Amino acid sequence: RDAEKIDAALQFIEWMVNHPLRWVRAGHVPANREAAFSEEFRTECPHQYNASLQYAALAYLPRTVHLREIWSRLGTAFQSATLGELTAEEALKKAATEIDKFLDGR
Repeated sequence: RDAEKIDAALQFIEWMVNHPLRWVRAGHVPANREAAFSEEFRTECPHQYNASLQYAALAYLPRTVHLREIWSRLGTAFQSATLGELTAEEALKKAATEIDKFLDGR
């Protein structure tokens, strides 16, 4: 039975990989470069295509188990700056100090 589940999962993954434009038409991000830069994607989904040109410049967050704690401190800083309680520079410096303390103390 486990072999059947694994086979079914692999068939599904194969279908997804071989039909990326169907997912794109539903509003999802292209799953591979071939789909992302295809003429069909460019003409059928011009807004998504134009947005996808920015993907190459994306910088992903580093993997860490502490990301939630880091984002919590950044969120507080953003809120302080947005509400005018601190300047953006002050808020980010405060967040950096708090994040450094957290990471040093873990």
